[in-house]
Amino acid sequence: MFLCNMKILLVFPQMLKNCSLVFYYPSGRTVDEVFENDFNTCSAGYAISSENSGYTTIPLLTAGPHYFLCGVVGHYAKGIKLALNVIGEVGKWRRGKTSA
Repeated sequence: MFLCNMKILLVFPQMLKNCSLVFYYPSGRTVDEVFENDFNTCSAGYAISSENSGYTTIPLLTAGPHYFLCGVVGHYAKGIKLALNVIGEVGKWRRGKTSA
């Protein structure tokens, strides 16, 4: 289970470029960053990255969609997944608006 502030991410599933996403999770779980197609088909076989330390920090260096899931069989179906959009840059974030 990803123990991040999922309520905020679900309400506002966007983050700023050059921020980091932090996952806390129990042993026996993974955080896999995957491509969109793999996310949609629940497949971690071709993960961009995979971590299992229980504490994973992922720097969000590129704008656009990012997809994460737990690679443990059955966890994706239980909703242990996250899709978010990375927008703008921290220095360009002003009063709720981004600039290109």
